[in-house]
Amino acid sequence: MLKQTKIVTRIMLGFALILLAALILGVLAANSITQMTQTAADVFRHPFTVTRSILEVRADVLAGHNDAAALRTAWQTTRSLPEVVQGQCERWRS
Repeated sequence: MLKQTKIVTRIMLGFALILLAALILGVLAANSITQMTQTAADVFRHPFTVTRSILEVRADVLAGHNDAAALRTAWQTTRSLPEVVQGQCERWRS
């Protein structure tokens, strides 16, 4: 069938197929770039969220250690904790 067509028709058909293949590859490439951009944005956002959460937990743990040290010191000096405990509870609420 192709042997019976003119050379110009065959060249135009081949060129059209190449253009169609380039168009399909271009659309696939654009889609892949969009996905990579979204993934890169997620990767850059996520570590900072985790780091911030870890720092908040670390601060809470250190605050607990400081509170325990304050309670221990108060118990050793006064053998009484009600005022100290109440002060620590007020501090924790704020």
